[in-house]
Amino acid sequence: MLAIFQIGLLSDINLHDHPNLAGLLSDSESVDVFTKLTPEQILIRWVNYHLARSPCQRQVSNFTTDIKDSVVYIHLLSQIAPKDAGVTTSAEKVCFTVVQLMLSGVMLLECCRTRSALHLLS
Repeated sequence: MLAIFQIGLLSDINLHDHPNLAGLLSDSESVDVFTKLTPEQILIRWVNYHLARSPCQRQVSNFTTDIKDSVVYIHLLSQIAPKDAGVTTSAEKVCFTVVQLMLSGVMLLECCRTRSALHLLS
């Protein structure tokens, strides 16, 4: 999944192409400082922005270990998906079910080609 973010999303993440990202600036941060962030740092900030508005108690500091169990994906998808898309966070305690829910959310949003939950857990 990380490769999808890196190839498809990171190349176009910048304040020039997406001025609404300015909403991610912290209170004491200048636009100059923000524009020096890497695309991955901006994406992490965007994910954390949405996680803070969800019932999830997690924050992401990297896209390697922090997202392995798909709980973050489920909460992120529940924040950005249309309300009638059916994305839910109700089964987050069972890892396999969480991965299945995450894949369902990704399919609903038509984000990428899907794999099986077993493949993602291995």
